[in-house]
Amino acid sequence: METITFECETITPMFLAGANGKTPELRAASIKGALRFWWRAMNGHLSIDELRKKEAAIFGGSGEGQGRSKVIVRVEEKDDINEFKKDDKFLNQSYPIEYQGKIRKVNIIDYLAYSTLKWNKGKKQYEFERKYIKAGFRFNIRFEIMLKNTNIINEIKKSFYLIAYLGGLGAKSRNGFGRFKIINPKPELNNIRELIINKDKKKANYTAFSKDTTLYRLKKEYETWDEALVNLGSIYLNARISLGNVHKRSYIAAPIGRQSSLERHNKPYFLTLIKVKEKKIKGYILSIPYNYCQGNRELSQKVSLSEYNSVINEFNTFLESNMKVII
Repeated sequence: METITFECETITPMFLAGANGKTPELRAASIKGALRFWWRAMNGHLSIDELRKKEAAIFGGSGEGQGRSKVIVRVEEKDDINEFKKDDKFLNQSYPIEYQGKIRKVNIIDYLAYSTLKWNKGKKQYEFERKYIKAGFRFNIRFEIMLKNTNIINEIKKSFYLIAYLGGLGAKSRNGFGRFKIINPKPELNNIRELIINKDKKKANYTAFSKDTTLYRLKKEYETWDEALVNLGSIYLNARISLGNVHKRSYIAAPIGRQSSLERHNKPYFLTLIKVKEKKIKGYILSIPYNYCQGNRELSQKVSLSEYNSVINEFNTFLESNMKVII
């Protein structure tokens, strides 16, 4: 058995709760689910049958002969989680950003955290509906891997690096929340490019790295997570607005407060923050386009894949003009 322990620290608020959905808790099941998601993203070059077979051999499954998971996840909270709950000081703050060609004040954090908020009529402001784990919380995650296979052990490590650097944990993780830093041991990477593999592969029918995967970085570094996320979120918001009509924006994600004309689907973009120094944070947007709805015959007849690809290209053109292309 191979045992790997990572000491970590949250960078942005983490909306991860226990069974009641309200009490903040680092759940091993949620971490394992994220681990499987990013493992699949790294293995998009496999056929569906190969992917399912290999995934079941590592993580277990309910099918005949698949058996239990060979990866056990254990969590240890190093800080008192009760000291790291609920801090709404960054909510309801208007930040001056360029919006539709003009400098306007927008509550960009509220926009990115939408669906975790409720409106307090008495105070006339947004509040979080539940508590969360604040930035600066330290915890350990231990993986017990029951396979003496070097390649698989390395895949588990890289999958966890992807959660930390690009994926996050909990609700709104695609919008920059739930980010954390691996403090010890240092990731076995020269740079983040090593995580984005399969650049020569075609797109899969689900979220997976391919030749169309692109990583963009903010041109400046910031001292606080909320400052970095505000600037990252403003570019993302303006990129959506640049698409014009609501139908095109629906290919990215359902417009807030409106009925989407498309089936619910995974947003192909991940907003992420990486703490590179004690007081320096870099902001990134990861683009992972996939063949939207092409794995479902009924839906594929309703959705225009060519229009989806056109919208992604238009969106990415905006990102390229406002950020630095890393990959």
